[in-house]
Amino acid sequence: MNATEEGQSKLDQLVNNEDINSIKYFSSKGNNEAQISYNNNTGQYIYTESQDDSNSLLMIVDDEKYQVISKGENVYMLSEDGTEQLISEMIYEDDSANKQYDNVAELDDIESQISTYGYGKNYGPFYKTNKSLCTVLMVISKTTKLFKWAHPALGTISFVCKTASKVGDQLVKTMYIKFYQAYDTAKPSNVRETQYWYYDSNHKNLAKSRTIKFSNTRPS
Repeated sequence: MNATEEGQSKLDQLVNNEDINSIKYFSSKGNNEAQISYNNNTGQYIYTESQDDSNSLLMIVDDEKYQVISKGENVYMLSEDGTEQLISEMIYEDDSANKQYDNVAELDDIESQISTYGYGKNYGPFYKTNKSLCTVLMVISKTTKLFKWAHPALGTISFVCKTASKVGDQLVKTMYIKFYQAYDTAKPSNVRETQYWYYDSNHKNLAKSRTIKFSNTRPS
C-alpha cells in the first residue's frame, strides 16, 4: 500500500511501510524516557515518551499524537480523536483465577526468586489466551528500543510477536498461557503470577515464561 494514499493516518502509513531506525535516547529524573526514531520508507520522524505518572506511552508520528495505555493486562492505542484500538487482549478461560490486574509490574529472575519467600503456595494451573495486533506492537517495540526500564504497557510486547499469522492486512498473533498465582502472606491483596506462554493451543511448544506482580482489588 502506498504510504501517501489518501485517508491513511500517519500511524497507518508507518505500520504499512515500516523501516524504523533509532536516532536518539533521552532520560529525565525518575524512570521517564524518550526516543526519537526515523522511518526510512516514509521519511517520518517518531517521538516516543514514557509517562510514568499516568502509566502510559506518548507516540508522536509527525504531527499526530497517540497514547499507549494498559488496562490490567490489555494494551490499547488511543488517537487524538478519541478512537481506542485494542492491540493486545487477554481472554480468560478460568473464573477461579484472580483477574483484577492493577499496578502490574514485571519481575526478573532474581526478583522472582527473592519474592518467592514472601508468598504462599501456588494456585493453579489456570489458563488464558493472548491475541495481539503485531503490526502495531512491532512499531511500538522498535520506537522504544533504546528504553532501559521495563514499562508496564510494554510488558507483553517483547515476546508475543515472535511469529504471527496473517489476518486480512493485520498481523495477529494468538498465544496460549498456563499460569499459577500466589498471594503475599503479609498482604494477600498482592499477587505474584508465573506465566508460561505456548505457541500451541494444547499448551505445547513453550515460547517463554514470565513472572509479574500486581495488586488485587477484588474482595476476598
